[in-house]
Amino acid sequence: RKAVCVSAVAAENVDLVGRDPALSAHLLRLVNSSFFCRGSAIADLKTAVVRLGLRLVRTLTLSAEVFGKGPPKPVPGFSHTDLQAMSLRRLLLVERLVKDPVTRATAGTAALLADIGQLALAMGAPERLTAAIARAAEAKIPLEQAESELYGTTHAVIGSYLLGIWGFPNLVVDAVAWHHQRPVPRAPGVLDAASAVALATAVLESAPLPTEWAKQHGLESQLDLARSLAETLSGSDR
Repeated sequence: RKAVCVSAVAAENVDLVGRDPALSAHLLRLVNSSFFCRGSAIADLKTAVVRLGLRLVRTLTLSAEVFGKGPPKPVPGFSHTDLQAMSLRRLLLVERLVKDPVTRATAGTAALLADIGQLALAMGAPERLTAAIARAAEAKIPLEQAESELYGTTHAVIGSYLLGIWGFPNLVVDAVAWHHQRPVPRAPGVLDAASAVALATAVLESAPLPTEWAKQHGLESQLDLARSLAETLSGSDR
């Protein structure tokens, strides 16, 4: 009975994904990348959905909804497609890094939405985002530092504020707020949602690796794994 139920849910998701040709192509490309591929290539959506897992497919569908439309006018220095790609890579990293399934679900949502504040700025205050991007490039500092210097806040704070208003769980809101910081894990050697998203972000953004932070909290193995997975993802994008 359980197998029948799972099959029915998979079929429903295949039908939904199949209505979006771009999302369908994206899922097939992803499932055949070196990050997921095990053996022969997959050419049908049902097999792709089963291989990726229903929860991951639903999260990727959310990604398509969130990042489907960029700002109405180009914002110098900003690319919403690059932002979406970064969010997807961060999501895939935390999917492998976090062991506990409940925490993994929370971390995955936060990883996907971590930079929603950037998109909000691009849509609603593009001149501020442009100024921050220019300041970061000129001073060779992280974007969030430039934002803080110019406006006293960051896209991480803006994004977490919006998610709180929209009713997202506090653990997701907190993970988004902290994704450029070095949060203290709830238990030594174990990644919670906030520390997983922060670790994935640091590795993917080619920022100075948080080696001391990882050592302090017993996360050296997770940092090594994140670096290895990031290299695999980089190879898949080529």
